[in-house]
Amino acid sequence: PSWLTKLRLVQSLAEREKLGTAEVVRGARVPVAKLVNASGAELVDVSVNNVAALENSRFVGTLARLDPRVPGLGRFIKYWASQRRINKRSEGTLSTYTLILQLFFFLQTRQPPVLPLVTSILVDPSLLSSGGASGDGSSGEVFKAVNAFISSPEMDEVSGELRPLPFLTERDAIQEAGRFPFAEENKESIGELLLGFFQLWGHEEFRGNEGSGQTVY
Repeated sequence: PSWLTKLRLVQSLAEREKLGTAEVVRGARVPVAKLVNASGAELVDVSVNNVAALENSRFVGTLARLDPRVPGLGRFIKYWASQRRINKRSEGTLSTYTLILQLFFFLQTRQPPVLPLVTSILVDPSLLSSGGASGDGSSGEVFKAVNAFISSPEMDEVSGELRPLPFLTERDAIQEAGRFPFAEENKESIGELLLGFFQLWGHEEFRGNEGSGQTVY
């Protein structure tokens, strides 16, 4: 069945089970069925055949489990962005995933860092040195995403299982391997980290369109 047929099935099931009403949004970059409750509040977006989103969710979950402050920071920033109406990708603003990546970057660059760089927790560190070079030793493709280090399909079409992530996913394993020596060294409060987050991304250099945009506080 096509993605549209599957989304219509989701729509029918949601309404039959009285979970709320569902609208199929065809114009989205990734078509979704948007579920809302009786009061009009958005509950969830359902997509199909979007394996990359599953891998992204696993990535977010992995880093969020490394420090207890991360989930609270992420929820607050998402709520703030929703209130400022800059958290709706279909309207040209930021997706939740983009906001979380901004948070991760900020936490990775604190002194001392709250989160490790993903390249420092690769299951096979040799991928980092070999991934960007061709067989003759010349400079090859420069990967912009960690999952580009693995060439296997994102999902086994027979079993439906996702491919293993290329980095360590458990806090204990990361610590035992000595991949993040700064773990628990950062003692900043959630409030201090939030202030730092907004100071970083509110800086003038991050304004859009060569400075013609507006910094949102």
